Amino acid sequence: AVLKKLLNYKLRMQGRCKPISEFSKEKVSKILIVSSTALGDSILSLPAIYSTRKLFPDARIVWLLKKEYKKLFERVDYVDDFIAYPGGYKRVMYLYRSIKKEEFDLCLVFHDSDLCPGGLAYLSGIPFLLRNGLRDDALAPYVSERVPYIEKHHAIEQRLDVLRILVGSEVELSTRIHIKTISATQQKWHDVIEQIAGLRREQKLWIAFQTTAARKYCVWPQHKFIALGKKVIKSFKEVLIILLGSESEKPYCKEIAEGISDNKRVVNLAGKYEIADLPEILKNVDLLVTNDTGPFHMAIAVGTPTISLFVPSRVEHTGPYQDFHIHKVIKKNRPCLECIRKYCGDPWCMDLISVEEVFEVIESGFYKCE
Repeated sequence: AVLKKLLNYKLRMQGRCKPISEFSKEKVSKILIVSSTALGDSILSLPAIYSTRKLFPDARIVWLLKKEYKKLFERVDYVDDFIAYPGGYKRVMYLYRSIKKEEFDLCLVFHDSDLCPGGLAYLSGIPFLLRNGLRDDALAPYVSERVPYIEKHHAIEQRLDVLRILVGSEVELSTRIHIKTISATQQKWHDVIEQIAGLRREQKLWIAFQTTAARKYCVWPQHKFIALGKKVIKSFKEVLIILLGSESEKPYCKEIAEGISDNKRVVNLAGKYEIADLPEILKNVDLLVTNDTGPFHMAIAVGTPTISLFVPSRVEHTGPYQDFHIHKVIKKNRPCLECIRKYCGDPWCMDLISVEEVFEVIESGFYKCE
């Protein structure tokens, strides 16, 4: 409420940010990028951030992102610095000072979930401020221009639409997501997994399961992951199943491991790694079977083949957008006429995807292609 009052006071006194008609690309030397939400959202912002660097090669680019992911994305070499966002309205003065001292010329909000980051950018005096989206857009009164939210566009394209307002639609922008992996870290996790399993890597097909998701409505049922695991182990003599998950997801993943009931061929990594290690862990596996969630997008970014499961979330919005030959999607139409997704109290629809469907795609061996 206090932030909103400050924003409205400045709006009355000084008006909104400068219009795009006054924008000059040549005068931009410092850019603040805001992509401050979940892991998958941050990964989907990478093409827009990379394109920003290509459009402004000499500018200082600072990324305001969720603090949990700062260490992970420090490997992104086309960003000069980071501002760690604790979420909500925590440490507001720290954020304000961090933004204010840089004297940015331009702020690009590619993805946010609350008013705070963009609102502080406006209060700090950044002359040009752009944000994607017309829905739930509390920042709209203060920005230079409201970037249309085009529903049919992929999330990557929606972020690039922010840049297109500045440079025009005829300029070619990269849509590819890529995260470089660190060979020493990859080898470390190769050895860790091998040691836990007690088996040699060259003798194994490694299939990872991402059994959880940031949104409950995106989760394929636990009993189906268990059934799939059993079927895979029965059919592939040299397979190793690796369960991914956070510290809080350890009990859930433990139940899956126990349900598959083959300790020698199931490695439960839940809670055993930091998010910054995820690219290298995924680079080690041959295939990821996954819900629509952050590690899914990470796998795409490091080139690991995936089988992704979609019902309520839209493939056209967050599905694979590159290397389609190694990323297979199993999709069912939404059964409810009006899907309320994150507000659904009983998200049963993911159960529509059968174990047999997923297994058939695994059995096809598509992920073995060069």
